[in-house]
Amino acid sequence: MTDKLGVALVKYICPICGKEADSAIIVNKRLSKPQADKVNELNGKAIGFSEKPCKECQEWIDKGAFFIIGIDSDKTNDESNPYRTGHLVGIKKESEFYKDLDNKYKTHDFLFMDYRIMEQIGLIKKE
Repeated sequence: MTDKLGVALVKYICPICGKEADSAIIVNKRLSKPQADKVNELNGKAIGFSEKPCKECQEWIDKGAFFIIGIDSDKTNDESNPYRTGHLVGIKKESEFYKDLDNKYKTHDFLFMDYRIMEQIGLIKKE
């Protein structure tokens, strides 16, 4: 019976900074060796994004920060999982930049922006 039950401690990644934000214990629902093996392989791995930011990012959000995450639109194949470049900029919500943003971009505490646009408007230096 023990070979038919898999248990794994998995990680969820912060949607803003990419660090570990949360963890969970998962077990297989079907008691079979192949299903148990699949679950066991996940132990210690990141399996997706957390619904909430990590503690550090949340502290910045609570202080009034809004994050802009750099992506490369040319390398992005899936809109739900953009290709991140590693650029991360925090701005104050009381800044003119934030106030001028269209409300459709303010539905979350972050937005994705192509890194070339970030360079053009001075959020990051050209590489």
